[in-house]
Formats: sequence, C-alpha cells, structure tokens
Amino acid sequence: MKLIVPTLTFCSTASVVAHLGARPVLVNVGEDFNVTPQVIESAITSRTKAIVPVHFAGQACDLDSPCVWSRGNTAESGGELTDISPLFS
Repeated sequence: MKLIVPTLTFCSTASVVAHLGARPVLVNVGEDFNVTPQVIESAITSRTKAIVPVHFAGQACDLDSPCVWSRGNTAESGGELTDISPLFS
C-alpha cells in the first residue's frame, strides 16, 4: 500500500505512513510549496491508496482536481477559504 505525501512538510506526515506499514511516496512541490495535480497524477499507481496533501504556509493546495480525493492535512493551514468551503471547521 502506498500513500502520496509532499516532500516539503513536517516529518510526521511521512513517518506516520511508514509507522502504519504503508510506503510513503514523496512527490515534489510547486512554486507555492504545495503538491500540484500534475505531480500527483504522475505518482499514482495501482498500489496508491491515498493522497495526503499538506496546505503549507498559508497556501491552500488545489483540492478541485479530481486526482486529489483524500482530505488534506490542515496542520499548516491558517483557515484559508477554497472555492467551496474553509479548509478546516
């Protein structure tokens, strides 16, 4: 089982994945320090079970993309609004 996580995040994002017996797949971030839908799509395989986007430094990830189908880690989020709702409630 593999979970996609960004390279720029606190170490616990990837370490908890490994601790649970899954394999973290590290993907690069874009200019806004968040993962991009294109990078996520290229990392998805038949063994990918989830994507863990991390909203970094007040910048929200692109959650409107169909490839981002998990609920993101909002620990770095400052409560930004997306087009549909706040990032955390």
